[in-house]
This record gives sequence, structure tokens and C-alpha cells, in this order.
Amino acid sequence: MSDPEKNWERPVPQLLGGPDPGAPVPRDPVRGVDLAGYGAIAAELAETPGARGEVLAAHRLDELAWLEIEQTWLLRLATAALQRDLSLQDEHDRAFTARQDELGRERPMATAEQMDRVSRAIEEGTAPAVALAREGLRLADWARYQRRAGE
Repeated sequence: MSDPEKNWERPVPQLLGGPDPGAPVPRDPVRGVDLAGYGAIAAELAETPGARGEVLAAHRLDELAWLEIEQTWLLRLATAALQRDLSLQDEHDRAFTARQDELGRERPMATAEQMDRVSRAIEEGTAPAVALAREGLRLADWARYQRRAGE
């Protein structure tokens, strides 16, 4: 049986297309979008799934530019995590949730009863996306509810 702590002694692998795993992960913007901006745009896309083109256009981006931005930041986040540096993920999460909560103010807050029904359905084997859709909710609503419940 292997010791889990020994796994961290292995060299960090090079992710295909990712940054050098032996060096600090770059934090410079990708096509003008820094990490906080990436998190905020990703939250906008999650909050408005039917308006992807409009969201990207509002940020002067197209699909190809966004693909490069998203891929680069995801590879950087993964490499940093493999290096045991969670600061990039923390920064991303703060930007994502702040923007998600800001945009979510326009939607009514899910009720405890709705979330109880969703939880029961998931426990009974219903896919989370299906259980949420039955209540007229999205994954972003669930995340926002969970954050507020923990406050």
C-alpha cells in the first residue's frame, strides 16, 4: 500500500499545453483577461447560459479568444494545484462567486422548501441538473443558496 504523502514527493507532471511545472505559474493576463476577470466572465456565462454570444461580445471576445483564455487559465489553475499552491484557485473562486452573487440578485432566492425537494430527489438518484430544473432552478442558484446558508 502506498503512502499518500509520498505521492506529493513526485515531480509535478507537465500538463499538455500547460505552464512549466517546475516554475511559478504565470499570473499575467491572457488576451487582456486576468484571473479575476476570467472568474467573473465564467460566472456570467454560468448565470446566463442562453446568452453566451452576448456575454462574450460585451467583453469584446469571440469563441476562439474565450477558448484560449479559458484553456490557459484552467491549465494554470491545475498546475498550481499540482504544485500545492491553491492561491490561484482561491482568487478565481472569490471573483467567480462575487460576480455570480451580483448577477443572482436579479433572480429570486430559492426557498428552503425548494432546496429540500432538490436534496431529496438527488438522494433518491435523480441527476442534480434534473432535480434543479424541476424546481425552475439552476446549479448557480444551488451554489448561491449553499453559500448563504453557510453565512
